[in-house]
Amino acid sequence: TTLGLRPDVQGCNGVPYAGQGNSPVNGWAPIMGELSERPLRQFDKGEYANPGICGDANLPPQDDFEFITSAGLSLRSDDAGNTTSTAGWLPVASSGGRSTASFSGVIASAQDADVFYLDAGAGILDVTASPGPMGPNADLVLSLRDSAGNFLQESKPLQNLSAAINVTVTAPGRYFLEVKGGGEGDPLLTGYSSYGSVGAYALAGSFATPPNAQPNAIMDVSRVIGQDAVTLTFDAARSGDDGSIMLYHWDFGDGTSLKSATPGPVQKIYSSGNGGVFYTVSLTVTDNSGLTATTTRSIKPAAAPPTAAFTATVLNGPAPLAISFNPSGSSSDDGITSYAWSFGDGTTRADSSPVQVSKTFTTPGTYVVSLQITDGTGRTATANRTITVTAPPPAAEPHVSGIEMKLARGSQGRVKARATVNVVDGSGRPATGATVIAQWLDPLRGVSSGRTRSGGKVDLTSPSTAATGCLRLNVVAVRVSGRLYRAEPPVTAEVCRP
Repeated sequence: TTLGLRPDVQGCNGVPYAGQGNSPVNGWAPIMGELSERPLRQFDKGEYANPGICGDANLPPQDDFEFITSAGLSLRSDDAGNTTSTAGWLPVASSGGRSTASFSGVIASAQDADVFYLDAGAGILDVTASPGPMGPNADLVLSLRDSAGNFLQESKPLQNLSAAINVTVTAPGRYFLEVKGGGEGDPLLTGYSSYGSVGAYALAGSFATPPNAQPNAIMDVSRVIGQDAVTLTFDAARSGDDGSIMLYHWDFGDGTSLKSATPGPVQKIYSSGNGGVFYTVSLTVTDNSGLTATTTRSIKPAAAPPTAAFTATVLNGPAPLAISFNPSGSSSDDGITSYAWSFGDGTTRADSSPVQVSKTFTTPGTYVVSLQITDGTGRTATANRTITVTAPPPAAEPHVSGIEMKLARGSQGRVKARATVNVVDGSGRPATGATVIAQWLDPLRGVSSGRTRSGGKVDLTSPSTAATGCLRLNVVAVRVSGRLYRAEPPVTAEVCRP
């Protein structure tokens, strides 16, 4: 043969050995023996009765695997660890409270045991291990352990190459499945050992999904635009779960995909000729209980940089100045994921959508309002507007809006001045109940005051006098609600004798 393996013979007749056992399922024969009808053909090391070649050569039995590896060929790498501490995750999918498991692997040697962990809820746990469908070589042994490593059940049925476990799990938790090759019967007579029980197998099972929250899938993207190609870097590191994310499945929207046990980063190269096309890229994460979450992004590889823009209802005015800012004019082919505002007075705001933002500036000054947008690939753009806030106008105060003066004649040539004073508030409305304080000037001397009646009017009368000339009144202050408002300069009116 090509590998140099010798025929397996029995005794001194030199005839290839036909095997032993007559079971239609696992009647056994060595691969290098006679082509018999026995269905289970395995590599061996001469464990049957009277192996080897006698006579002048007197050759001992050949250990097939030792011979093959010494010839420079290596055994297949292991699919999972051999112990619970090095166990691999058993891929599962969850729906309707049940998790289904599926895995295909290979037992590489008699020393190989593939150990997998799974997280199951309370209920029935059902798992089957089956050898490869075409010319199987492995007689499988399947066992289940709890989280502490204690055996719960082992399956190795007679005259059956498959194995199955069916148990009722009473407590949610982590469990371990072990699949390995086994033997049956006495290798010297009608059976075989586990030495040659190697080859392909498939695991399939179902069990209750444990209490668990759905994972969260988050996709981050960055790009490098070259002359001939666009390289996008995808990263799922911000994805999360209350357990563990075991699988990251990327679909790049162009017919290619990638499955990985790590979140990345992973790179995808798009040719420049296709850089202007939009691709729907999706990320699906699967947690240790089989629950999934998917996020998608519409991505244009050679997208132009994002553009930030916003409008303001006013750009200047007296304090307090209320302004509405609208960022809807911003744009990006990759979609905008963040709108970050800085209002120039130490206050900020962040939104994930282009909502209209209101801001009131209460202190006079010049403010640079800034909007920074971030698109779906992490690129940013900034727009600025300058807002000028002026001091507010002086507040209007209660004041005298007018004085009407008249002379009142008395006896012996004496006269009095009568003044009707009108008072209004800061809005120009008649001020009722305001106290008016006034001074009579030369040739009169004295102070006169009074409270305004309905309509904001009050009448003030001077002392009588025989003097000639004009009688003058100065209103110096108005008191409203206990507050004194001085008239600067005083409001003056006069009336003169004819």
